[in-house]
Amino acid sequence: MKIQAAAVVRGPDSAVRSEGNGITPEWHASMRYLRMSKTTDDPFRNVYLALESLLNRLQPRTPSEREDRGSGGR
Repeated sequence: MKIQAAAVVRGPDSAVRSEGNGITPEWHASMRYLRMSKTTDDPFRNVYLALESLLNRLQPRTPSEREDRGSGGR
């Protein structure tokens, strides 16, 4: 099944304000966590994971970085 839709934004005077520019939004994993935060008992965990996912996209972790906060392997 395939569904297509089109939208046109009009101002109060019925003049066309903008039309779709053909750009498809890019899917990002962080949106999954935001959706899950609305349906779980612990929404803050999923909001944190969404934030972490976005930050990881901006500044990916390098192979030399560790996630154990420098605890010395304890």
